[in-house]
Amino acid sequence: MSMLEDAVLVVAHPDDEVLWFGSVLRQVGKVVIAFRDYAGVPGLGERRAAAMAELPYADLACLGISEAGSLKRADWDHPTPTAFGLALEERAERSEARLRYEGNFATLHKALARELRAGIDVFTHNPWGEYGHEDHVQVYRVVESLQETIGFRLWTSTYCSDRSATLAARYRVADLSRKRLPIDQAYVQSIAAIYQRHDCWTWTADWVWPDEDWFLPGPLHLAEADERSLGDRLCFVASAF
Repeated sequence: MSMLEDAVLVVAHPDDEVLWFGSVLRQVGKVVIAFRDYAGVPGLGERRAAAMAELPYADLACLGISEAGSLKRADWDHPTPTAFGLALEERAERSEARLRYEGNFATLHKALARELRAGIDVFTHNPWGEYGHEDHVQVYRVVESLQETIGFRLWTSTYCSDRSATLAARYRVADLSRKRLPIDQAYVQSIAAIYQRHDCWTWTADWVWPDEDWFLPGPLHLAEADERSLGDRLCFVASAF
């Protein structure tokens, strides 16, 4: 884990990379961001593009996919993992959100297959979506499926919130060896400042990073009912949304 020049970091949205992966952000060889535009917030894509143009990463690729508008569309009290990410509630299925969400899976799978290769370390979201974002879960599911066929080493974040805790508790994490890496506080704050200056920072303005990130080796597997517990392998945050 000390040499990450060949590693790739895959995240859903601009600023996810600094919020949940600050400890490896400066070390990885490439950062891949899936989504840019979101129809629900006009102009957001342009502001994100301007911010990304200033980011000091060694190699940055934005796939330019439009968000499906999936946030809070799943039933987080009774979440149902699917091949696409999470099942969306009925009210979302009556709209176009479910179709866009499912379509984004195929688009992501095709695009990320070109970005990843065997033998490298790949960092990405966890299967409960950190604080509980359906897009994060989908990105994890895509990367997980590619890991099976390509054969890279997969690492997931450990952030969790009250909203995502029910789903997180369903995964077997207690017996996994946690990797702990220190966060360069000055660096992550400088990245956050770029997003804030371009009015596309999506988290709380007073967010304080922990001293380190924790990572678990993937893929993560669902536990039996009698094994379900959050344990001490997760890092809890308050959900901003």
